[in-house]
Amino acid sequence: MIQSDVGLPRGILNPGLGSQNFNLTRKAPPEALGQWIEHFWMVDWDLRGCEPYLSQTLPHPSVHVVFEEGKSGVMGVVKGRFSTLLSEQGRVFAIKWRPGGFRGFVEFPIANITDQRLPVEQVFGSDGKLLETQILASEDLEEQIQLASGFFIERKPGPDANLTLTHQIMDLVLSYRNILRVEDLVNVTGMSKRNMQRLFHEYVGVNPKWVIKRARLHEAVERLATDPEISLLDLSNELGYFDQAHFIKDFKSLVGRSPLQYTKKETVDPIQ
Repeated sequence: MIQSDVGLPRGILNPGLGSQNFNLTRKAPPEALGQWIEHFWMVDWDLRGCEPYLSQTLPHPSVHVVFEEGKSGVMGVVKGRFSTLLSEQGRVFAIKWRPGGFRGFVEFPIANITDQRLPVEQVFGSDGKLLETQILASEDLEEQIQLASGFFIERKPGPDANLTLTHQIMDLVLSYRNILRVEDLVNVTGMSKRNMQRLFHEYVGVNPKWVIKRARLHEAVERLATDPEISLLDLSNELGYFDQAHFIKDFKSLVGRSPLQYTKKETVDPIQ
């Protein structure tokens, strides 16, 4: 079951099947943190007596701070598919940061933690360890949100023109399907390619090319989930691809299956 007051999630592979195996709740952040945090989320599952479920997503260009017994950490952007095996019973509470939003809370470029998970204590010291202990001791989502919100409100940075610029560029990528290359963004923004690459290295953690391709594939997965009979030629055209072959190649490289295999819910490749 999926409950969300911040819109429907995008990037979950086979969301209909997933919702039969876990519960996902998403909550908006307080206004004081809206510039940095996209939402809080909680996943819980009870598969006792059932087969384990392999949950897979196509991650966004976002940092997550995750609180889970024995697995808490600050997760940088995951460039490939993210796969996790759900078994028995469990619960995860996490914070999804807006692209670029986490940079003001740390002293290093976000690219330094791409495809990595750092202990919360390593990033935020003993205060972070205390927050982890408090959140894991609670089973109330609203209390967990209050604890996390208070922690980051105390540490929120001042105005940042680079963060505002990052948000503006991300909005362009999501709003215009004809942006397929970094050069397209350069033409629209007037920003040099080199400066844009530096901005994304510092604030987002992945390069603009990755962000553009991932945004297009998120939309493709969503469309195929809601309309499995859609023409792949029509879909590739709608997403701005020059031909169907390039669309299928990109889709398979990220999802692990062709669009046809995905709509038929064929077995996925091994965890990547």
